[in-house]
Amino acid sequence: MKRRPRKSISRRQGPKTSAGIRKAHRSFRRFSMRSLLICIGLICVTFALYTNTRIRHRRMFGPFVAKGASLTYEFQYSEDYLTWSRDGVRDTWEPQWLRELLGPFVFHEVVGVSDNADLITDADLERLAEFSQLRVLLVGTSVSERGVNTLCRLTNLRVLALERTPVTRAALIRLRDALPNTEIRGRTKGIDE
Repeated sequence: MKRRPRKSISRRQGPKTSAGIRKAHRSFRRFSMRSLLICIGLICVTFALYTNTRIRHRRMFGPFVAKGASLTYEFQYSEDYLTWSRDGVRDTWEPQWLRELLGPFVFHEVVGVSDNADLITDADLERLAEFSQLRVLLVGTSVSERGVNTLCRLTNLRVLALERTPVTRAALIRLRDALPNTEIRGRTKGIDE
């Protein structure tokens, strides 16, 4: 009959006593607390970067709102940016009361600027050209030929509404050629009609 080798208890391992088990639990708790703090720190940094971007966007669009323009957000448009609703076309992940409390800029991208008071000038369009997420732009009578050159750089636009803008037919043709994926709407006061 073969004998099985005896398991020897090394000094390092020690016998399994309640003190040894407690020590193992304590180190497990330390590891868990450290991991929890690291995870919370990463979440806070991510949220801070996200919120900082949103606050920068809000500051960028602040002068336009002060001039009477209204901002629209991506949840208010359909996927093709042709259908709009103030309450929202798409479902959002945040509750409406939280969006109303904190403001929609915290959760959503600004994708549309509507010049309700006809006060957005060519210089303002230069600032808007820096914002690549802009999909819908409604401008009025304050935009001239120089503004059309700036509008040609807004290649991500899906809808451009020109209401009573004093631009030439040649400028409109140049605009249509520069923005082939953009639906250009509205009435212009074309000089050479």
